[in-house]
This record gives sequence, C-alpha cells and structure tokens, in this order.
Amino acid sequence: METATPLSTHPLSTYIASAIFTAVALIVVSFWSRTEKPFKGLELAIGPEDGVSSSDAEKAYGVKGPTILEAGTQKFRRKAFQVYGESGPIIVLPSTQYFAEVKSDPRFDSHQANRKVFMIDFPGFEGLLAVTHDKLLGEVIRSNLKSGLAHLNEDLLEEIDNAAGAVLGDPSDWTSIGMLYPCYHMVARVSTRLFLGLPLCRDPRWLDIAVQYTAELFEGTRTLRFWPERLRPLAHWFLPQCRKLRATVRRAREVLTPGITQLRREWEERQRAGDKAPSNNIIHMMLDMATKKGYPIDDIDFVVSELGLTAAAMHTTTDMVMQTLFDICCHPEYLEPLRAEIDELLAANGGVLGKTTKLSSLRFMDSFMKEVQRMKPATLTGSKRVTTEDVRLADGTFLAKGSYVALYNNARTDGTFYPDPERFDPYRSMRAREEPGKENMHQFVSTSPESVGFGHGMHACPGRFIASNEIKLILCVLLTRYDWRLPDGASKPQPISVGAELLADPVAHLMYKKRSFQECDV
Repeated sequence: METATPLSTHPLSTYIASAIFTAVALIVVSFWSRTEKPFKGLELAIGPEDGVSSSDAEKAYGVKGPTILEAGTQKFRRKAFQVYGESGPIIVLPSTQYFAEVKSDPRFDSHQANRKVFMIDFPGFEGLLAVTHDKLLGEVIRSNLKSGLAHLNEDLLEEIDNAAGAVLGDPSDWTSIGMLYPCYHMVARVSTRLFLGLPLCRDPRWLDIAVQYTAELFEGTRTLRFWPERLRPLAHWFLPQCRKLRATVRRAREVLTPGITQLRREWEERQRAGDKAPSNNIIHMMLDMATKKGYPIDDIDFVVSELGLTAAAMHTTTDMVMQTLFDICCHPEYLEPLRAEIDELLAANGGVLGKTTKLSSLRFMDSFMKEVQRMKPATLTGSKRVTTEDVRLADGTFLAKGSYVALYNNARTDGTFYPDPERFDPYRSMRAREEPGKENMHQFVSTSPESVGFGHGMHACPGRFIASNEIKLILCVLLTRYDWRLPDGASKPQPISVGAELLADPVAHLMYKKRSFQECDV
C-alpha cells in the first residue's frame, strides 16, 4: 500500500510551504482589503461621507439596491454617481441622460464587463460565454429566431399544453400552487422543444439539469463576485458552488451528446437530399449558419450553446411569466380583455394557433407585458460596460480607463416619460402605438433610452424575440385553460431585490382551477 510522503521530507517541501503561506497570506490580505477604492471624481450615493463604511454600503446595496439607485439619481439630478456593489465600485449612468451617448460607443466594452459580472472565463460558466460572445450562436439568434418563429408555434403550443398538464393538471376546485416550479418546468420544456426538439424536451434527466444548471450558474456568479478579482482564478476551483456547476456541465454532456449526434446525422441526410424546409431546432439552424458562413462545424460546442440558451431562457422568461401572472391576479379586471384578444386570434385562425399564425395581433397582451416589465424589470442595470480608454462624456463627466459602468433604468419611474409612473396601466404602450408613425414602436421587444428592459443599442438582448414569443404562447395556454386568482386575504407578491436585480417572488402562491367553459382550445 502506498504511503504519503511527509511534507517536511518532501524534496520540494520548502517551495510547497512557501506557496501555501503565500496563498493564505494573499487571501487574508485580499479579504482584509476586500472593498476596492471608489473611482476618482464621482460622488457616492452612500458611503463614508454619510457615516457608512464601504463594507456596510456594499451590504446595503445588496438588499436595498433599487432604493439606493433611485436616491442617487435624485440626489445628483440624473448625473453620474457611484455605488459600492457586490463586485466593487460601480459608476451609475442614468439611462435617460447617457444611454444615447454610450449605447454604441466601442470604448464601452461589454465583454470585459461580462468577465467581471458573469465569470465567463472560468470552467462551468461557458454557457454564459456562449450566449454573450459566440458569433455563430449570435448570428442564428439574430437571423433565424428574431422573426422566423411562426412555423414553430404549433409545436411549441403542443409542448406548453403537455407541460401544463404535467405540472398543473386539471383541478375542478380552486387549488393553491407555488408558481416557481411549474413556470420553470414549462419554460424548460418549451425552450428545449425549440432548441433540441423531441424527445429531449421531455427527458427528465435533461429537465433536471436545465433547472439545476440555471440555479447553480447564478449562485456561482454571485459567490465569486464576493472574491477579489485577482483570487477568482484560484477560488473557483475550490468553491462548492463552482465545483457543482462543473459537475452539472459534465452530466449535460452525457445526457445531450447522443441526441445532438442524432440531430447532426439528420441534418446531414437533409443536406444530401436537398431538403430546404425551415429547420425546427437550433442545432440544425447552427449547422445551416456554419455552412453558410464557413465556420468549422467540428469546433462547435453544441452542449455549451444549449446550456447557455437554456439558462438565459429559464432565468428571464420564467421570471417574466411569473410576474405577469401575479399582475393579472392583482388586476383581475384585465383577465377577460386578455382572453377576448386570444379568442379573436383563435377565431381568425380556425380555432387553432397554427404554423402561419403570427402573435403580433395580440396587441393588448404585448402592452400588458411591456407594463409588467416597466414596473418590475429583471434588473435595473442591465447594460454594463468597462471603459477601454479614458472617456470624457458630453456633460464633462470623466471616466478613467477601466471604469466599471452600469446604465440605470431611471425612466421607468420618471413622470416625464411615463405619466403617473406609479400606476399600473397595461394600455400605456397600446395607446402610444396608436400615434401616427409609431405603430411599430413601444412593443414589448422595442428598446429605447426610456425602455431598456432588454438593453438598447448594439448590445440589446437578441434573445428578446424568443422570450416574447414563448411568454405569449405560455399565457395563451394558461389563460384559456385555467382560472387564476390570489389566495384569500393575500396581497400582491412583492419582488425580491438582490443588488440591482428584481426577482419575482419565488415563494408566492396563486389559486387556480380548470375553466368550466372554453369557447375554443389553444
């Protein structure tokens, strides 16, 4: 039996001991001076001048981020300021003042910001790297999935209806249910139906991985953000959250690889047969685009792409579906108008939503979703950048090279842009689209300096068209198949703030039951 060599007699004992001592010393020193110094020349929304230490200011931002951001915007009159965030100091630029100037300026680099925020350089986090920086995947999302989803609606609706039956059933009496799991499950199913098709979208092993990877991914990023940047390349190897994440990626490869290999064979057969029919899964779309653009097919990591797409869909789409249902239940007077619009669409399409049906006629639903997102965006600082050189903005604000910048969505509560901004008005965007020349503006997927729920400019979220389509299809099923309401005596579920993020209440319950009468089935 082998025995371990005592460290004191190991030929490299002095080197090993020195390395261990140095590593421990670095960790101690780094955590002792964990909070980085603020950027020069810009005032803090809350900090030492207010009698609050930098570490306490960082903690306060973690639980009261929205309040601090709004207070800073008012205090400094929409000018630049900074806060202590979980990744260190953040320069906040109110979007109404700065977005038009910054949105497409190449000196504001999103890649460096993603490295800082999403840990995309480390093993396990490759999924986020794929959805933010993979050129081939980006081409597919922009070209194939921006507006060419109508031919897939029939398949996606079938999947949503099947998933709803699996997680919700058809109770005849009012039933209480926590909304997080069923929404996660439906989004995982419909997203995988779009990305990989049958049978993988119903494989319980993959569905478990999809939910697990999404949760672990964001848990891992949040954990690493609390470590000094210079120690993250070491820390991620040992942190339990990151180790679990890497293990989940390995499981995903085991589960998905056979199915992806089969999809590649089917694509090759289609190529030989000269089949030009639209692709019905993202693997075929990526292979089509790779052939068209000359990308080496063998270099494509389809598993990582699928993990990234799924995580993005699971996180944002699930949150939006939940919050929309919460707002419908809090404003039940809008439920029947939403259903009436769905019924009109169904009637115009022979009672079904088929391959030629476009969801653009659901104008009230689109406006409702736009208002939900305005009142509770997934994040208040969705557009983050790092300056690649010294920058002086038009108002004289100086940003040194390496400044970490976040565009703050301040317009959402500003009466200048949204009259009576505290009031939930689901017809707001619908009315705006009635103005001449604005018929195609103010949609859920539209972006502007006043509407940055999906970002704006060259880095606006390309997946917003997929999300919009999926959310509308899910709502079509849930609103026509079930009645919904708040539990007796319950108040509106309140979002949970984590820094600048606003998460739909993950423990909130709703009451539901199968509708006793349906004019037509989706």
